[in-house]
Amino acid sequence: MKLYEIAFLIDPKISEKEAEGIQQKIENMIQDIGGIFWFREKIVKKNLAYPIKKQFEAYLASVQFFLKPQKIKEVEKKLKKESQILRYLIVTRQMKKGEVQKATRAERKEEKVELEKLEKKLEEILEKENYESK
Repeated sequence: MKLYEIAFLIDPKISEKEAEGIQQKIENMIQDIGGIFWFREKIVKKNLAYPIKKQFEAYLASVQFFLKPQKIKEVEKKLKKESQILRYLIVTRQMKKGEVQKATRAERKEEKVELEKLEKKLEEILEKENYESK
């Protein structure tokens, strides 16, 4: 998995709350594809240096995540379908020494969460079977 960052401009006609919702939607979409969310920048409204889709200002947001390189095309397809996103840029990021350790811890934490969910579900099934067999 590689570390990527998506920086994107969101239509200023919507509220900041709705813009945060779009950012959250992108994070969820990345996780659905199999990526691991890493970091999110706070959304800020910026004046643009030149108009983009006839807009002179936009919400600027960014999300960092881990994803397999072959799945980036799928992310781009989904981003293009979002009508509220004026423009986006996906770049590969290099991690600093301290970030590598945090990343491996984050990946292990994701695995633990999945295992905990699986164990809980197994316990529910076994309890149900024991109850029904009595």
